[in-house]
Amino acid sequence: MVPLKPKLPPIHKWENGFELHGLPELPERGVVGLLGGAGKTTALLVLAGRLDPSCGWYALRQRYDVRLAGVRYRMLSDVLRRLEAQELTTSYKPQAVERLRHLPDFRRNMIDLKIDADIARTLGIEGYEAWNAEELDANELQRVSVAAALSKDAELYALDCPSEWLDIVQRARVAKLIRETGKRALVLVADNDISFLRWACTDMAIFYGSESWGAPSRLYSAKEAIGAFVEGVLPEGIRIRPRSRPGESPAQREKRLSAVRELLIQLAGVQKQFDGNVLQADAEILKNERIGILGADGSGKSTLLKIIAGKEYFSGIKKGSPVVSFKPQHLSQRAILKGLSKELMRALGIPTRGRPRLTQSLRQRIAIARCLGADAELYILDQPSDGLTAEERLSVAELIRAKRSVIVADHDAWLIGRVADRCGLVVRTDGRSHVDWMDSATAISRAIVG
Repeated sequence: MVPLKPKLPPIHKWENGFELHGLPELPERGVVGLLGGAGKTTALLVLAGRLDPSCGWYALRQRYDVRLAGVRYRMLSDVLRRLEAQELTTSYKPQAVERLRHLPDFRRNMIDLKIDADIARTLGIEGYEAWNAEELDANELQRVSVAAALSKDAELYALDCPSEWLDIVQRARVAKLIRETGKRALVLVADNDISFLRWACTDMAIFYGSESWGAPSRLYSAKEAIGAFVEGVLPEGIRIRPRSRPGESPAQREKRLSAVRELLIQLAGVQKQFDGNVLQADAEILKNERIGILGADGSGKSTLLKIIAGKEYFSGIKKGSPVVSFKPQHLSQRAILKGLSKELMRALGIPTRGRPRLTQSLRQRIAIARCLGADAELYILDQPSDGLTAEERLSVAELIRAKRSVIVADHDAWLIGRVADRCGLVVRTDGRSHVDWMDSATAISRAIVG
């Protein structure tokens, strides 16, 4: 069962038929998070003045006139009036930052960005003026893009997926910068990382609908919105997704953890060199437990997973060799398509002729399905949240929770907190990395500090 489409005409309709039915309420200042299904980017584009609504500015402004829409839309009505009159100063960060390097004269534009020195230092991009955009990776482009947007003097900031490509430490820093900006202006943030939105936002609107339309809920506190989104029911009783069976109930978790917990793998005095760094690890991986792995980029998380999965050579002692199903972080399209039947490809909407181009989300979902669908004693997943929407992350979390012995490395703190019984925090200092083992809440708190 899907929620009913609003009766009023859409405020914007794209050529592919997708319709946006409404805009979120707005406070005078603060940070409003946009979480959920389709329509978030369209709403951001309209409210940033980057997209003219297909219904027309006059009709849109009339719909949210305070006399008709009510007092809770007072700020939105004022924003729309000023946008139409081109009187509102806005700052916009697009979603697809990797496309920035292909823009003409982007090298010159980087010099002219005029990023605030404190923001540049916080995000580790000092000296960006001399950088060559064509040589930047997605993580660097994201930090530059976020810093440039927040450095502008604006009354309204619209940021689309600012956490994407960032590690957990960088996400926490960006969230803090956004929250500070919200003390003096209005900030709108659309993102798929639930924890990031909780760190950054004061209020949130949930977008719901279907593949052909989307609409925002009313404004809730961040805590209330996240609870409603995870449960799939808005506080006013609107179900935004069909009921799904949880991967594990509290009673099932207690039974699993109380079961015999045989030693699956033991690492003792393990050392592995990688990228000018040395990973040192001691670990005991037990049957019937789910483990999260956290840490900054380059700390050695992927290297640790490959050692456990038997994909890397190393020095030290490793005991135990259970049957392992492993999903790596980087997914080549050739490897993803290998072995897929034509029937399954058609079911997924993948062309069976020529060279199909898979989206990052589809590549990720196929790889996760393959990993969790294998007959194994231990399932290991590296960055399963990459490229997934918030809705898809919910589904993946429950799929992982249905397995008894799992190791997951990810920068999505909500996902790790949802699935892990305990965590390994990979800490890098002076060219050496080690793993500290602790409960999930402590590991997440320590990870975001860096």
